Amino acid sequence: MDRIGGPPRVFDAAIRFDGDRLHTPSRVSDLRPVESIPVDRFAELVHFDPWWAFRGVSGVDRRWVETIFSTNIARTFAHEHRTLKVHDLRFSDDLRTLEALLTKDDAFRTVEFHANEIDLRSLRRAPHRSREAEPVGSTKAL
Repeated sequence: MDRIGGPPRVFDAAIRFDGDRLHTPSRVSDLRPVESIPVDRFAELVHFDPWWAFRGVSGVDRRWVETIFSTNIARTFAHEHRTLKVHDLRFSDDLRTLEALLTKDDAFRTVEFHANEIDLRSLRRAPHRSREAEPVGSTKAL
């Protein structure tokens, strides 16, 4: 949870959809610092933050900032000799299933990737890597 004026905090509970609202059984007092999550738990995580909001977060140990920052797949990458940029994600109507990764090429044409067409983990960045397009794998599941 991004709290204005404070470092991000996390719930350790399920969040469910109820119509157009999100609900959790937790209370605000149950929020914990993001550093309460072991860094290695982020190993398989990817997230899409085209605004790179976590980049400038304050009050969080830099190891967690760098680890979480590296899981952001909002980036440019090379795929089959084309440079593509992650543009958006399309989910099912109930928001439970990622249906497609939407990218744009250098002419702003949309290129969609579906299940088993690209490994989202291959779009992650190692901390402090170059910002140039990098080749990624193409055989793993969405």
